[in-house]
Amino acid sequence: MSYGSHGFISFAARSIRYRLNNLPLFQKILFIVLNNVFLIMVLSLFGLRLYTGAYNELLYKTTAGNLTHSAYTISDSLKSIENVSSTILAAPEIQISLSAIAELNDRAAWTNANRVIINSLQTYHSSVKDNGASFLMIQNEHFHNSTYTMWKSKLSEERLQEAIEVAEQKKGAVVWIPADPGSNALLMSREIRKVDNLSLKHLGTLVVYVDLNNIIRKANAAATQYSDSQYILCSKDQKIYVPEEFSDSLADKIISSSSEKYQTLKLDSHTYFTVHNTIPGYGLEYYSLVSYDEIIHTLHTSAAFILFILFAGVVLIVFISYCLIRSILKHFKILLKKMDKCSCAVK
Repeated sequence: MSYGSHGFISFAARSIRYRLNNLPLFQKILFIVLNNVFLIMVLSLFGLRLYTGAYNELLYKTTAGNLTHSAYTISDSLKSIENVSSTILAAPEIQISLSAIAELNDRAAWTNANRVIINSLQTYHSSVKDNGASFLMIQNEHFHNSTYTMWKSKLSEERLQEAIEVAEQKKGAVVWIPADPGSNALLMSREIRKVDNLSLKHLGTLVVYVDLNNIIRKANAAATQYSDSQYILCSKDQKIYVPEEFSDSLADKIISSSSEKYQTLKLDSHTYFTVHNTIPGYGLEYYSLVSYDEIIHTLHTSAAFILFILFAGVVLIVFISYCLIRSILKHFKILLKKMDKCSCAVK
């Protein structure tokens, strides 16, 4: 600090001290009261800021935890489909029927085997229908046996062939791939191999068409506090599920803007709380969104109300202090007058 700056500050301090020393008693007392009020108000605002920050952090974590719970619901639904698929692969009626189709050149035997396969698939489908399985299909060299006769309206031949090829490469392991673009669906496929005498001969391929709309509705129902939440599911750089309410450009914006595990995003004049994570056990990235407008409005209204109370309290304190100081000084003046009279009488 230069000598000139130091001298100016010293002069200003002396000037302020001189003015304060020469203030009337009433203004001095009022100045002391106002200083204390100002200090209390600053500390109150600082405490409010700390409290609001801690509350928001707790609210974020609670909301994120509730939305993450729905991701486990999705994971459980997919896992239940996998468990049923394991039962189908080992089911005796499926093994015998597919073996008959592969080894016999008998139309009557084929017809009977297809009937058994369809009936069995219908039974298994009823156990996973609530978990999002739209239809089940077993494909072999001769037939497509499906629980939904109009399956071609939902699934293209190209995507079905891709599911079959990747399943054969995995030799019986579970494979998940996206269904056709824009379908909001997944395909689970598994190669069916002959287990009799550990032959492991290829018999066919099980394909399950999973409608993600049903699964996500179920996940939202599980998170009852946030039943209006929305999901975006991605596999690497490919979007698998996008809600009807969101355009592709809006979905891309959400994906590119979600840099944290949980945060708030401002999109099209609306605020959303987003959670970005992966579906446990499947590696699918999800972006879970819930409207934050009502919460923001409530927080802002509460903050405005608290600030109004603080301001009203300051005004009330100043007014009461002003009246009390005037009352005290009035008594001082009366006392001084009496003292003056006494001193005059003595003289």
